[in-house]
This record gives sequence, structure tokens and C-alpha cells, in this order.
Amino acid sequence: MKKKGIIAIVVVSVCVLLAAITVVLGSIKVESKTVYSHTDIGVPYAEIYGENQLNSRLSADMIVFDGKLYIGGGDYGANTGPVNVISYDLEQKIWGISNETLPDEQIKRFRVLDGKLATLGTDPRGDWRMGNYYVLENGIWTTKSCLPSGIHCFDAIEFEGKTFFGLGCNRGDYPVVVYDGAEYKTVDFVVDGVPLDTSKNEVIRVYNFFEYQNNLYAFYSYDGVDENGATVYYMDLYIYDGGVFNFFSGTLLSEDMPEIITTESRAYIILNKTLLQTYDLLNYSAVSLGSNVTVSDIIEDGDKIYVLASRKSTEGLYEIMVFENDGDGFNKELRFFAYAAAGSFCKNGNDFYISLGQRGQTEAVADLGRIYAVKGQKIETRSFDIKSFFTRK
Repeated sequence: MKKKGIIAIVVVSVCVLLAAITVVLGSIKVESKTVYSHTDIGVPYAEIYGENQLNSRLSADMIVFDGKLYIGGGDYGANTGPVNVISYDLEQKIWGISNETLPDEQIKRFRVLDGKLATLGTDPRGDWRMGNYYVLENGIWTTKSCLPSGIHCFDAIEFEGKTFFGLGCNRGDYPVVVYDGAEYKTVDFVVDGVPLDTSKNEVIRVYNFFEYQNNLYAFYSYDGVDENGATVYYMDLYIYDGGVFNFFSGTLLSEDMPEIITTESRAYIILNKTLLQTYDLLNYSAVSLGSNVTVSDIIEDGDKIYVLASRKSTEGLYEIMVFENDGDGFNKELRFFAYAAAGSFCKNGNDFYISLGQRGQTEAVADLGRIYAVKGQKIETRSFDIKSFFTRK
């Protein structure tokens, strides 16, 4: 009994001594990391689109708004509309479908405009004199048919108190309309002081806007001819001067890109499934995320940038990856395996929502349009750095 008492006193004394050393020398390391688990929450558009309409099951864009995950479906190339908006209640964990059927071929992009959730009229089923966008108001999707010459509406952005809409328009017109709170007006495009002539083009589009270093930019897409006489599609970059869009730089091969993300010193775009960065919007370089990695989406959350990517693995599987950039380069934040490539994603707190499938993918039919909820849980680990204690001078 006496020996046990002595041992207990020694153990307590050592613990007290270590605690004192820790307080004085700060030798305990506290590290925080996020552990992820992924859950299949279904293929919501499979009940609407059959196996002959696989592209219509894909979610080109996703957003969490007011406690729900919203996804889009449809195909404006195959014209499979009209289309309903599908949403997932994050608390009740159930899917729901809008009572309203939007008069459009596809829900391709969501935006928050004037504090309200909106989706853009990628290909309205009405006439081509006025284009559409749709706003969620009091739980009802309301059609706004007010975009002059808006055959398609691909993007929208709020800048300096106004809302700009990027369109596909009629020949001879310009593909940007601005709303100042009172009326919708077309914005001119200018090259070296001369109005841009779009009368000879079949394709006249603005797929993407972005803001960089306090300026608003638009990628203008149009049809052209290469050295072999074949039709190709290019895009030039224009900058807004407060009244018109002036030519800034060119020329890239045209693509309807996912989000364009900018920091104070650089911009990131995705072209041909490759992540590119630029400092001056003139020169672009590829960002390596590993061999055979293809990029499908990019988002921003706070001061961090996230990239969604895939890599073909074995036995028909794909490695689905999310990379994080907090200012020190891109590092792999999470991964899991699935039978279809990554499509689009969004983030809500520590959680990600990731859709599977890309246009033209024919394998893994059952997984095309599948949505995964990837839950993140922050954990802390503590360790006593005994080496730093003995090497401390």
C-alpha cells in the first residue's frame, strides 16, 4: 500500500511537471484538420429524363440558398425542356420539385441578384425578341421576360449598382444588357473607338463576366474561319468603361466556362478541362494539379479557392478530388471514388455538394447526374513536442 502511494505521488508529480513545462515553453502542438465523409443523395433528374436524355440529368451548376441545395437540369442543345427546378432540403434531407415549369430548355446557371435566387434563361422556348431569366419570389419562380434580343442568357453579374446580363443575341445586336433598376438597355461593344460590327456573325455571345481589380470584364464569343477555311469559335476580352465595353485582349478559343475566380493579383479560368491562371489577362499559364487530372469547376468561399477535378482510375472508377488554395498554392483537400467524372459543385460551411457526369459521357449511366453530400467535420489533435523541449536553447 505504501509503495502504491509513492508511485501515485510520482505520477502526479510528473504530470504537474509536464504541464508546467508546457505552459512555460509552449511544447504542446494543437493541429486542426477537416475529415470528410461522402453520402449518395440520389440522381434527382432520373425520374424526369430517361436514358435517351442523359445530358439532361447533369447539373451544370449548383447553389445552396436559404437552407436548400438547388440544382439544374435540361439540355439546350437537344431542347429537352420545359424544365423544373429541383432542390434538396438540407435539414429534412428530402428532394423537392418546383410547382412551376420554367419555359426553358435548360437550367444552366444560378445567380443571386438583388438578394434573390435567380436562374438564367439559357434557351427560352418563346420568341427571340425578349430573353428570360427567372427569380424565386415568395417560393414561386417568376419569369422575367425583359432582355432585348436575348435568345440565350448565359451569365449575370452585379457591378456598381447595376445588373449585367450576358446573352446570345440576334445578328447585328450586342450581347450584353444592363439593368439600372428602371429599364433594361443594350450595351455597345467598341474596338479602337469604332463600334463592333456583329452583322456578319452567326454566333454573338457573352458566356462569362468577371470582376478583376475593380473593373468589369466580359468574354465576347463569335464565329470565325481558320487557315483551312473551317468554322471556329473565338472569344475576345472586353473591359467596361462605365458606358461601353472596349476591346481589351484576344484571342482564345471560345468556351462557355464555369466560374471565373479572381484574387487581388490573378484570375483563374478553366479552358479545355485545364486550370489556367493569369496576372495581366494577356498571358495564361496552366496550373498543374497532377498527372491526368481534368478540372470541371471552381468556386470561391471566403478567402479560399476550391477546384473540382477528376482522374480516371482503375476498373472504370474516377478519383473525384477537391483542391484548396488559401494563398499558398493548390492542395488536395478531399477525394473519393465514383463511376462517373465530376461535374459541378458548391460549398456550404464545411460541407461540399458534388454532382457527377459530364456531357457526352456514356459509361456509368446510373451515376450520371448523381449528387454526393460530402460532409466535413473539424477535429483537433494535441501532441507534446518533447524534441523541441530538449533542443530549446
